[in-house]
Amino acid sequence: MQFKSLRSEATSSAFFRLLDRHFLLITGLLLAILALSQLGSAIQETPTNDEPVHLTAGYVYLTRGEYQMELSAPPLARVLTALPLLAWPPRLRPSGNLWHILGTVLWDDPPSTVLLRARMVVIALTLLFGAWLSWWTRREFGVAVALLALFFFVFDPNLLAHGHYATTDLCVSFGIFLACTLWTDFLQAPGWEALGLAVGGIAFALLSKYSALFLIVALPLMYGVAWWRKRGRPFFTSRYAIAVVLATILGVTSCIALAYAPAAIVRARSSWTAPGSSPVATVATPPKVRSTISVRRFFAEFRSAISPGSFRYIQGLNQVRKHNTDGQAAYLLGQFGSRGWWEYFPVVFMVKTPTGVLLACLLAAASLFYFRKETSPVLPLVCVTLPPALFFLAAMSSSIDLGVRYILPIYAFLYVFVSFMLVSYGRGLLGRTWPYAIALLLILTCSESLLSYPHYLAFFNWPSGGSASGASYLLDSNLDWAQDTDNLRRYVERTGSTPVCTALFAYTPKDYFGPGWRDLLATGVPEGFENLNCVVAVSVNFVKGLYIGPKAFAALRRLKPFAEIGYSIYLYDFRHRRAGNPRTGSES
Repeated sequence: MQFKSLRSEATSSAFFRLLDRHFLLITGLLLAILALSQLGSAIQETPTNDEPVHLTAGYVYLTRGEYQMELSAPPLARVLTALPLLAWPPRLRPSGNLWHILGTVLWDDPPSTVLLRARMVVIALTLLFGAWLSWWTRREFGVAVALLALFFFVFDPNLLAHGHYATTDLCVSFGIFLACTLWTDFLQAPGWEALGLAVGGIAFALLSKYSALFLIVALPLMYGVAWWRKRGRPFFTSRYAIAVVLATILGVTSCIALAYAPAAIVRARSSWTAPGSSPVATVATPPKVRSTISVRRFFAEFRSAISPGSFRYIQGLNQVRKHNTDGQAAYLLGQFGSRGWWEYFPVVFMVKTPTGVLLACLLAAASLFYFRKETSPVLPLVCVTLPPALFFLAAMSSSIDLGVRYILPIYAFLYVFVSFMLVSYGRGLLGRTWPYAIALLLILTCSESLLSYPHYLAFFNWPSGGSASGASYLLDSNLDWAQDTDNLRRYVERTGSTPVCTALFAYTPKDYFGPGWRDLLATGVPEGFENLNCVVAVSVNFVKGLYIGPKAFAALRRLKPFAEIGYSIYLYDFRHRRAGNPRTGSES
């Protein structure tokens, strides 16, 4: 028995050395799979409901220095995704109704001319995210943990979905992970340079989305754990602690102020040169004095523009706070509400997390019995457990329950922690079956992800019944976010399902579905569905009653759709109602 144990350990060591030797190759292959999966899905999907909003706000800020159109998110992610829009010919740069014009351009045929370029920025960020996750994890926990965590990351349908949309969700997920890992690096090897990098990561997160503000609680707690272990050493004395706090606050606020400086300058200029404003000096004033007064006036207006009461970051935060106070229409397990449910995100996690990952979590929990505190990297483990736990608790207390994208930041941390537990302590639990268990987890995760292509947004795991059963659990950006509108048009053209009547949770340009198209949201159905003579295509959000009331399409809930487009649009054929029952079937 002892000989077999030693031989097993030697085999494992040889396998780990092999992984270490080919780490860059394996990482590159996994990231290539990630990029191809995202790109293939991005090409087939129309703009989601939030993408035009983020891109318009970012484009206006880039071209005009104005950041006031929509303040529910800071500018960083929006500016990054809008950078490719600067390649527009000048004649296409909007000058009037920016929202409408850019929204129309995003729907041009083919949409890849503009939308895909913006999405490519987010895909690039996802690749950087995966590369940083694997590199940092390898350094802290070893090559096997790094590659296993990266595998879970690459084949997670939720990250594949939101990792190719021009929104803020992937950017803030990367920012939070970056901030926490860089802060951990600083705590392990304190120095002003390491602190500067950590401050940059924190600013990146805070400028991506307001949900990153939980870091102002998580990071001090992590510092407290390090203080308890290293008290009295450099950077862990009272004097150093004050210096670290001040330097962090100063550095982060400076980065935020710099990000909003163009808006403050534009605002100061517009206030300074506004029609009807009093001149800064009389004509009789000497030119040198007039120049001095002008400069003073400009800086006075600039200080006013960046004051706490008018600072765009604070205004945006107030909008988010008001949104949370007012609530948001949401759906959970057949129920509607606007004040949020504490159990919403636990349910989201259980039905949207890949089956292989859920099993890995169970094995990791069981492996805790073999946990040895003295042999564990304490600060890195705190990094991958404390921040996601706080983030998840904060999400559970929110009144805004819209989708898995709101807890997307927890998954990278989860994959590192679970992989560490499986590699370090799983063998003690599973014995000789450990390699087969890991292989089974990988096969399950990979298979579930590949079978959900290209409809990653609508992914639901196998224990919940799969994507076809998703609407019985969740709606909105968990399932139906306007991503399948062009897939519907292609289906109509391919099958000749005309005339078509639609009620879609999406913007649709005029004549998008050809002659005879009727928008039921604009016209209503005063004659009743039974008297229609068209193929009715309705977003699953509206079929269930989200945002439109449960009565509007109650008649359709008694019928079985004859086709489903990407799981988010239901089709009912009323052209044959008078001859019998509507056709049934499926198309996904």
